[in-house]
Amino acid sequence: MHCIGDFSQDDLAILARYACTPYVVPAVEPVIAENLAHFYLSQVLDRIAASGAPPPDQVLIIDNMRGGFARDPFLAKTIGLSVFWEGPTRIGESPYNRDRVAFFGPITPAVLEQPVISSMILRGPLPVLREFQRRMLSELVGRADLLRIDKVVQGAVNKLCYAGALGFPLTMFPNAAEVHFDFLDTPLAVDARHGVRIGGTVPGVILGGKPDSAVMRKLRIDLSLGSE
Repeated sequence: MHCIGDFSQDDLAILARYACTPYVVPAVEPVIAENLAHFYLSQVLDRIAASGAPPPDQVLIIDNMRGGFARDPFLAKTIGLSVFWEGPTRIGESPYNRDRVAFFGPITPAVLEQPVISSMILRGPLPVLREFQRRMLSELVGRADLLRIDKVVQGAVNKLCYAGALGFPLTMFPNAAEVHFDFLDTPLAVDARHGVRIGGTVPGVILGGKPDSAVMRKLRIDLSLGSE
């Protein structure tokens, strides 16, 4: 596991305990943290590719720390890029997301009808992720002002995924099929009696806005984790 952040000595000790590789970067304003995270993530992907070690079959990147693993997220693999819908909301139903996609060109009526793809998490073979990250960041070349907009990278992700010209397969997963976004309203039933099941399935990753939500507390108990 490769971790990027502004780590304290206690943080570094925890990463060492779990054999994680840390990359220390300066702290940034929260409003631009998720945008800049993708620049650093791309650099780490390049380092892994240039390390000379055999490349991993699959890579999972997450642009924040608000997550937990309910099961092995690599049980489902794809030969291309895996992306994850945040929920049933369509781009045209979300002014927040519609505005972010519009920064990267005109939006067709067909795109407005598509579910919102999250920029928080992506999965796929290393070469595919590197290529997608390169294309995503190229959308921001000469437009550094956009980085001041919270999660503007999500607009670039949705623009690229729905443009239909990636050149590699794209697999889109409904919310909770592989990744559950715990910070949005959802009609999915949550059952925590025997582990965590959401909509009848056990997602590989749960991402939430608050680490003390009921789902995240249950997950920490199941995994015998503390409050770290």
